[in-house]
Amino acid sequence: MFNFEKEIKDLNLINRDINLFGKVYVEKLKKLKILVYGLRPLGVEIITNLSHYSPNQLAIWDENNVNIQDLGASSCYKESDVDTRLRQDVCMQYLRQINSKLNVKIEDGYKLNSQELLHQFDLVIISDVYDFKLLQEINDICRQKKPQATGLIYAGQLGLYSFLFQDFGTDFKINDRDGEDVYPYLITNITKSDPGVVTIHKDKPHNFQNGDFICINEVQGMKEVNGNEARPIKIKNEYEFTIEDTSDYQPYQKNGLVQIIKVPFRKSFQSFADYMKNPIFNQQIYQDEEGKENMIFWHQILQSVFRFYEQNKQLPKKNDQEHASLFSKICLEVFQENQENENLKFNQEKIDKQLIHNFGLIAENIFQPLSVFTGALVSKETVAFVGKYSPINQIFHINEMRLFPNDNSQLNKDETELDRYSDIRSIFGNQILQKIKDFKVAVIGSGANGCEVLRILSLLGVSAGGKGKIFVVDDAEIKKFNINVHPWIGKEELNKNKAEVACLKCKEINGQINIEAKLERASIKNNDHLDENFWSSLDLIINSSDKIDCRHYLFNKSIWFEKPLFDQKIQGLKAITQILVPFETGTEQQNLSSKNEFESKKENIFEFPYLPIHNIMWAKEQFVFFFVDTMKEISSLMKDPGLFWATYRNIMKFNPKYRTRVSIFKNILLDLEKVDLDILINYSREIYEFLYVTKINQLLNQHPPDEPGSENAFWIGYKRLPYPLHYQSMEQNSSHNALKFITISTIILAQIFNIDFNIEEKSTYVQQKLKQMYEKDQRPPYFQLEKELSDKEVENIISELSDLENFKCKNINVGNLNFEGDHLRSYYIEFLDISANIRAKCYTLQSIQKHLVEIVAFENDRTCPLTQSISASILSFELMNLLQKRKREDYRQCELDLAINKCVNEPPCQPKKHDSNQDPDTVLIPSEFTEWDKLRIYGRQTINTLINNFYEKDNIILTNILAENQLVWDQSLENQEQILDKTPAEVYKELVKNGTVGKSALELALSAKTNEGKQCIFAKVKYNIGDGE
Repeated sequence: MFNFEKEIKDLNLINRDINLFGKVYVEKLKKLKILVYGLRPLGVEIITNLSHYSPNQLAIWDENNVNIQDLGASSCYKESDVDTRLRQDVCMQYLRQINSKLNVKIEDGYKLNSQELLHQFDLVIISDVYDFKLLQEINDICRQKKPQATGLIYAGQLGLYSFLFQDFGTDFKINDRDGEDVYPYLITNITKSDPGVVTIHKDKPHNFQNGDFICINEVQGMKEVNGNEARPIKIKNEYEFTIEDTSDYQPYQKNGLVQIIKVPFRKSFQSFADYMKNPIFNQQIYQDEEGKENMIFWHQILQSVFRFYEQNKQLPKKNDQEHASLFSKICLEVFQENQENENLKFNQEKIDKQLIHNFGLIAENIFQPLSVFTGALVSKETVAFVGKYSPINQIFHINEMRLFPNDNSQLNKDETELDRYSDIRSIFGNQILQKIKDFKVAVIGSGANGCEVLRILSLLGVSAGGKGKIFVVDDAEIKKFNINVHPWIGKEELNKNKAEVACLKCKEINGQINIEAKLERASIKNNDHLDENFWSSLDLIINSSDKIDCRHYLFNKSIWFEKPLFDQKIQGLKAITQILVPFETGTEQQNLSSKNEFESKKENIFEFPYLPIHNIMWAKEQFVFFFVDTMKEISSLMKDPGLFWATYRNIMKFNPKYRTRVSIFKNILLDLEKVDLDILINYSREIYEFLYVTKINQLLNQHPPDEPGSENAFWIGYKRLPYPLHYQSMEQNSSHNALKFITISTIILAQIFNIDFNIEEKSTYVQQKLKQMYEKDQRPPYFQLEKELSDKEVENIISELSDLENFKCKNINVGNLNFEGDHLRSYYIEFLDISANIRAKCYTLQSIQKHLVEIVAFENDRTCPLTQSISASILSFELMNLLQKRKREDYRQCELDLAINKCVNEPPCQPKKHDSNQDPDTVLIPSEFTEWDKLRIYGRQTINTLINNFYEKDNIILTNILAENQLVWDQSLENQEQILDKTPAEVYKELVKNGTVGKSALELALSAKTNEGKQCIFAKVKYNIGDGE
């Protein structure tokens, strides 16, 4: 007997950190004692992220007053705090608001370089301190702690540059270098040699590295290699690696699977003083075009900052030419001194003296998005400190001086106005600040990603002027599964609209911004509300939605209305960002890549699964078939049988998959007078037996088990021999998952048919009913899913279902499934989890973890606030480029994987050009165009006019015309002559009620061919609606 209600509740309380990092590492994070010193905006970002981990103790320390600079760059501080409250006091109150269970305290009464203080903590984080000797003393004391050194993370932010350094001691243990799930590779050969060479199938290159450990199983012939013990390997190429001496082993015959074993390894770190003097740059997280040279340059800039601070006891003053010149002089001295150091040697001719001078002018400023970016990296290193993922090695320099204005004559040289925008004004000038305030932006989606984007935009002052405005587009409400995905979304916000909550939070941060919630869904079905006027008014579209259809929709809107689009895709610690700038950049959607990403072919999903994802995707297919598509079609069939069968008759007759659906239609609509709970229990039971008995027996009849020693074996390699799993009596353990499957299926069906189902009470009833069915063999064959219908039977059923008078069950109410609700979302994941794991058992595969089910269920990965912060920061970097109307080469799209310290920044690709030379079998209209170009048609032009004009001008024959994806004319259809004298807009208006309301143009899709039969490809066709259309 299982407690289904408890399982559903537990599912709603899944800890996102456990899903992302694993239970072991979450427990380690919760045991940490952490000290954070320095609570300027960078420090606030750090403690906000750390509060998410709920460490054993979080001590904070900054005895300085909040200042106006803090206000403009942190969502923690308020105007009333400026010059009146200590940073540590405000932060203490703020942390308790966002995490009431956090053990946070203010640390004071010690010197910062006190051993008594530092040895109390596992990890010490210092931000925005530039006293080199003090930092060296702190680090030395941390390294002296036994048996495990106190870890040190040190970070700072200086204008458009920031950095991160860490030292985790001389004997640091890394348990999981990349956080990737482990998948097997198929072996095709192992040589008898010293060393033995293992070759894997060419379908997929491996992701192994020298020194990795692997295990091999299921090899036939060379059985000596089989076993779970870890063996080291050396890489030959992407399909081969070597193992031990196999000369004396039996010859390899066939088969075999190999997969990596994650063996912990140890790493030694240099001290702060040693590394700053003699760094080793390799495997850096930020690999832009300059790569290692860029790191060497900025390392010496940081050395110069320390020297300037030592000499002047302060950073270079804002926009102080004298200080900037002095800093430049120190930099040149440092570069010259380091010429003797091979690790820091830099080509003197490449030293950008103007850049150094500009850096000195703005080093004292705070650029808030860079604080967010760096604070997220510090938090990732905190996770690395407990052994999850690879730490950086050992310093990370972040250079965004590319954003500095080319024309800096507008910068304030004698700034007297001090307000929350002083730093933006100081770095970028008044003109850019005013553009920020006047900017019109639509943020699509206000979940965790959207909230983080809006937080940064609010702090920057976007739309804080008279002309500017932010639109937050989201029609969803906050549900239980949304709670705590962002500091703005807590229990108090439950059942409130996401967009409205986000707008209120933005106004709390910056009361000057002009922001509006639009309770709409960005989709092709909602063009009436998000109309042409809306999109035309914008300066930028930001995609913060994780829905694939929304992403496609926004790309189309960006191209059609020629508006910049910032797109982001986030999966756990991975992210990819992309900016579309009209006529400057390409428009091809970028997607995340993964070394462990296996293709999921249909045969693997439906017949020969061998990976967890195959069974999860199969379970999704079954959910859609039985609970979504079939139920929608029952509803359509009941509304208009004639129209339904005109559309589906041939599909239902000839597709075996749909024949099963015909059987369901018959039994629900023709054989039953009502649908009650007993019917649904039996239907769920039949679905179980159909999937796990009937379908598997059909597969085994088609491909019987191989005879021992067979030369032409079928069930080899990835093909696992399945076994049917019959539902047995309740007392047997093997039926536990079967019972869960039938119960969750009954619950979902009860939702669809609007039948009251109290889980706590009715789950027991389901168990009792099934027990009665099987013990007394009273299993009514209502649906007979296992029966294969003949052509004649299908035709007869369709004939009966074509007349409403034949329907016995006329009053059923078939509802739609709403995945925004907490319960259905939980039921959906539970169904996938149970279904996929039963199937894994059928194929003798390992059980599937629930977090993998969640990933595939909603086509997104585990939520990670760190990646969201970095993605939102990158958006802000590109926003500054956009405001300055930079060229394509100045923009960056980023591919990020924090787990392996990867951050690749590259300029976007150019717009893809189509020209007539690419394919001799096609004709382009016009002869050359990009995805941004439009073929514009003005004036009232009838379909006949269009046909004639294209023939006379381009010598092509139009064959059909679609307007907004609606067919308005096709030469192959009958009775088309009557519409030739109408315009596409007039026909479209007849097909779609109010279709042209609010539109000045329609998008046409034209098909045409030449007299020689060549196909034509058109640029996007923009038909401008004339007067009276």
